[in-house]
Amino acid sequence: ASFWWNTRTVGCEKVSKTGIVLLVFQMALCTFAPELGFILAAELPLMMPVRQGLKWLIAQALAVVALTIAAVVAGDFVPTEGLVHAPLAISAPGTVLYMLAWMSFAFGAACLASSETRSRRKLARTNAELLAAQELLADGARAAERLRVSRELHDALGHHLAGLSVNLQLATHLVREPEAARPVREAHLVAKMLLAEVRDVVSALRESRQTNLRHVLELLAGGVTEPHIHLDLADELEILDPVCVHVAFRCV
Repeated sequence: ASFWWNTRTVGCEKVSKTGIVLLVFQMALCTFAPELGFILAAELPLMMPVRQGLKWLIAQALAVVALTIAAVVAGDFVPTEGLVHAPLAISAPGTVLYMLAWMSFAFGAACLASSETRSRRKLARTNAELLAAQELLADGARAAERLRVSRELHDALGHHLAGLSVNLQLATHLVREPEAARPVREAHLVAKMLLAEVRDVVSALRESRQTNLRHVLELLAGGVTEPHIHLDLADELEILDPVCVHVAFRCV
């Protein structure tokens, strides 16, 4: 139960007071069942940074040595299997080395598992940031493309239509015959309508489009599994300025 509680969140940067109490409790249990020290050694890298876990491992190793010496002095020392018939001068150090070797192995295996978990978590966060940034970049690219098209329409088609409208208006004053003046007036009216439509299209293209900030932030928060992030955004949230959208994204 203590192992489960301390390792339910792998890769914590800070150990809670409850975790420290449970570690001490487990160390006390190891005095009755030394084999539990292997589990304790595997638990350390999963619940704290490796350097801090190494300090606990050294303390645990010193406790093993002290308990072994105490057992030898008290005459209660029981060597590990395989060294039962060996002299005390060999069985005692051999048992200590046996314990330390397995504790080190358990600690190293847990370090690999913890490192892999931290790397996967970091990769998920980075991927979420890239997806969110890509969404913002795509919105910026679409806005730039709309601006480019509007400029081309205004500079090319708009100017030609404006010149055509002016020339047709001049032609209506120069034409003397009514039969010829009528189609000129109609052509002038069509040119004015076309010019108005082009201006409407240019204005629509130049209008700011809203960036879906909610979707971008949800992508960003989705890459962080621990701790859980809860987004509380207003339904009427609207930010039209791309710079403000970028600032809000970076702050979050």
